[in-house]
Amino acid sequence: MVIFFKAYKITPSDIFQNSQLYSSKPLQSHQLVVIGNKKDDCDDNATVPLPRWNYASPPKFRRFLIDPSSTQDEQIQSTRFVYITNILSPKDQQQQEKIEKTLDNILLQRKDIFTKTKNSTLSLEGYNLIANDLVKDMIRNLICPYLSGEFKKVEVWLPNISNKKRKDKMISWKILLQYIYVGFRSVKDTQVLMENLQGSQVQLPLLEKGLVTGDLFLDWADVTHRYNRDNTDDDGKNSKYNARKKKSNVKGESSRSECTSTTSHVEIPKGLVLIEDFVSQKEEDILMAVLTGPQAPWAPSQKRMGGTEQVKRRVQHYGYVFDYATADVIRDRTIKTQIGSNGGACPPIPAIDVHKINDTSDLNENEKITNEQLKTFLDTAVKELNGWEVFAAIVEKTRRTDFGDSLTFPNLNQITLNEYPPGQGIGSHVDTPSAFSDGLISISLNSGCVMEFRRQNEGQKERKLIYLPPRSLLLMSGPARYEWEHMIVNRRTDTVDGVVIPRKLRVSLTLRTAIDLGDPPKPLQRVESHSYPPRWNISSTNKEDEANRNDQSSSSINAKKTPECEKQHVHAFYDAVAQQWHHTRSKRGVLWPGATKFLEALPQGSIVADVGCGDGKYFAAGWMSGCFVLGSDISLPLLQTALGGTDGGADPRQVQYDQSGASARPAVLVADCMNLPFLQNSCDAAICIAVMHHLSSEERRLQCLLELKRVVKNEGKIMVQAWALEQDKKNKRQFAGTDIFVPFNAQPKYLNKVTQPKNEKEPIQESNDGEHSKVPKSAAEVYSNAYEGADFDETKGLVVFKRYCHLYRYGELEYLVNQVDGLNMIEAGYESGNHYVLLQVTKS
Repeated sequence: MVIFFKAYKITPSDIFQNSQLYSSKPLQSHQLVVIGNKKDDCDDNATVPLPRWNYASPPKFRRFLIDPSSTQDEQIQSTRFVYITNILSPKDQQQQEKIEKTLDNILLQRKDIFTKTKNSTLSLEGYNLIANDLVKDMIRNLICPYLSGEFKKVEVWLPNISNKKRKDKMISWKILLQYIYVGFRSVKDTQVLMENLQGSQVQLPLLEKGLVTGDLFLDWADVTHRYNRDNTDDDGKNSKYNARKKKSNVKGESSRSECTSTTSHVEIPKGLVLIEDFVSQKEEDILMAVLTGPQAPWAPSQKRMGGTEQVKRRVQHYGYVFDYATADVIRDRTIKTQIGSNGGACPPIPAIDVHKINDTSDLNENEKITNEQLKTFLDTAVKELNGWEVFAAIVEKTRRTDFGDSLTFPNLNQITLNEYPPGQGIGSHVDTPSAFSDGLISISLNSGCVMEFRRQNEGQKERKLIYLPPRSLLLMSGPARYEWEHMIVNRRTDTVDGVVIPRKLRVSLTLRTAIDLGDPPKPLQRVESHSYPPRWNISSTNKEDEANRNDQSSSSINAKKTPECEKQHVHAFYDAVAQQWHHTRSKRGVLWPGATKFLEALPQGSIVADVGCGDGKYFAAGWMSGCFVLGSDISLPLLQTALGGTDGGADPRQVQYDQSGASARPAVLVADCMNLPFLQNSCDAAICIAVMHHLSSEERRLQCLLELKRVVKNEGKIMVQAWALEQDKKNKRQFAGTDIFVPFNAQPKYLNKVTQPKNEKEPIQESNDGEHSKVPKSAAEVYSNAYEGADFDETKGLVVFKRYCHLYRYGELEYLVNQVDGLNMIEAGYESGNHYVLLQVTKS
């Protein structure tokens, strides 16, 4: 059998004579396999890993490849390619260096054998190719034990070493092992590997015992197909593409989203009005920030009709509660319901404070404002990022909108907000006629979707698909309201006029007019308030719901009691991402100049309390100034990174001292900034950097300042720094509100190992023709399910956490300081997107 090994120019006789170049065992002729330049021709024997043919045009890969004829979910069930990373552990630098040194020794041995065989020197490119093959040998031997069948076949692709930037220098092991793509003989092998290796640490073959991988992270992948432009049909179109397209054109595929053009011949239901860009981009950003942020009044859990299952999606109700169990509106706000006592007391609809528009003493609350005044109010609310006022103005704008022929709906008094994650929809239905009058209005935020309308007309089924773009308003009135059912199919993509549009998180505002039971029925009285943020006023039977309600009650806040919002979206967040936070942020050594100058100006020997120290990135600056630093933080995992406990090796930011004792290592402890375990007047100074923007109420922010004042001596100094609402226009990060969730993209490899429960059912996806299929979960989705409140980005394979932040306006920190006796303002300013204050303690 013939082997082409172009890169090394080695003949078959070279292979038989010098089998040590490829394996520690002698190579037998019956063990040889053909290696061709096609992907399907490439076979490997697990016992004899051979050098690979360096493809002239190797395949390119993409994780979660989505194209018009197939979706990610289908490909997971059919792909035979896997992406693997974290082979070298970022947690253990010492072991990583040992692995690299061992590989260097093996590489030198192979290089010596090659030069003796060919009696010539080895070029840098050839050296890199031998290193490339060594890594492939190791990966094949690692994977083959998990494969089935007598002939175990596996293909390995590494980062492109022929890259021009890397061509003239030796490739490092970190580059070769940063990630790999692996191809298998069958889909079953990919699934077996995913089940066995996900999150595992495995002994590295060819290396000494004890040298293992990091916590391996695996993800599904696919080939980015290349088609020969010359291989075309008579009509000039690519035949391979057409054949593939025809092959995938199977009825009922879960990936197939029916195109809106298939119903273009059907007339739009009478009474259906679509207004695009009813909400501006800026208004949408502000609404999303406030309606899905920390202040959002999510409804307690509710049961569906029949009372056996709960409503899966998150909802909010304003004005009146919609009861899913009865498909009716709860007209009595004091009645006891499944939600709890006073179960109908949902938040009032945000209303406009007319005194902000016209500050006259005789202005009546019910007096109408002009359209021009309404526009000015909305523009001002947008400019000042007042989310609830923007919401109130959009509601009033909707009431005044003329939909043609003077058709308006001025009595809109009930709003239900629905949150639809990608892939989630709603069944076919008509909103209860006895609960709501004519005129249903839906405003789409953040993402669009295709809504399907159905009806029976003279024994014939009629269907119409209509795409609702983000920021659009849809009105259903007359026949569209009463004769046509509407639904949203469960899927992750929509096809609009031939273009596939992935769905994102969609928030739908449904505005309706709730009516009484009279004959004829009349609109219920509006329940409105311009006191923000809106709150529920119930006693829930559910402990978790009750905790959320207590969080929202500002009148009974105990400053030292941690709200659920902070527990989940601050404390739990930092515990989960501590390793990645330290690896990607603090290791860069980026310190705010103002905080560094503050520490450098302190007298030598000063005792400094670093409150909320995290992984201790300011310790070095304090030590360099001759200070003794006491670090405290609520997150134990973050403190462990300050001690080097989760990252291995010495921290490059730590300063070496001739001193011994406590100064040589950080003094840290777990503590809440609301109740510091330091004695009164025990510190000469204190810093509190990037902490107060995680406190969710004014009372807690004041308590933090009081604690800082308590532990610092008279005439001692304090520096406080927190995130600013006002960001430089050049900054990519711009905020749409003061109390928000800031997304953080976490790589699963940095998180604690998670596996999908064996008894957990796969989600079901419905196709347009009513067929259902199971949707396997990606690794990112499995990990996100293990962390409460986390989401996942399926296109990037990342877990998305929500981090609570309060963004400070100009003057807000100074306002808080002025309420604390004994704190004198030395300086206040703005630095790199942060507000700061420099304070001096004055005690009697």
